[in-house]
Amino acid sequence: MEGYGAASCPDLALTFAVAPVRATAAAMTVNVGPLWSYEITLPPEPQSVGTARRFVRERLNVHHLPLLVDDVTLVASELATNALSHAGTPFTVTITAFADDVVLEVRDGGASRPNRVDAGVDASVGRGMAIVDVVCRDWGVVVDGNVGKAVWASFEPV
Repeated sequence: MEGYGAASCPDLALTFAVAPVRATAAAMTVNVGPLWSYEITLPPEPQSVGTARRFVRERLNVHHLPLLVDDVTLVASELATNALSHAGTPFTVTITAFADDVVLEVRDGGASRPNRVDAGVDASVGRGMAIVDVVCRDWGVVVDGNVGKAVWASFEPV
C-alpha cells in the first residue's frame, strides 16, 4: 500500500481518531473519545516548521509525556516540512491523545501523497517519510480532492 506506511486502514484510523466511539460491554457504555486535543494553523513560511515543533513539544510536556517528545516532535517537523515544501499552503497541526495512543496529524491544501523513498547516501532530501515510518507506530494519508490531505502518525504513550 504505497504511501500508507504501516497502516492497514488509514480511513478507519482517522475516523476513529476524530470521532468519539461508544463500545458496549453488557450494560456498561464506555466513551472512547479523545482525552485531549490541540490544533494550530500555520502559514506556509519556513519558521512555521519550528513553531509546529514547539507546539507539539509544549503540549506533550503539559500532559506529562516526556518520553514521546523527541519522536513526536521529529515527526511533526518532517510532516510540517513536507506540507511547506510540497503543498505550499497553510497547514494545520493537530495532536490528540486517546487512552492507547497519541495521534499527530498535519493537514494541508495539497493533494499529493507523501511517499517513502530510499534516498541515496549523498541525497540531501527524501528521508522524511522513512524517518516517520521508523519512529511512529502507524501512519497514513487521507486525501480529500476538494480540500487537500491529512497525514497522520500514531504513537504509543509510554
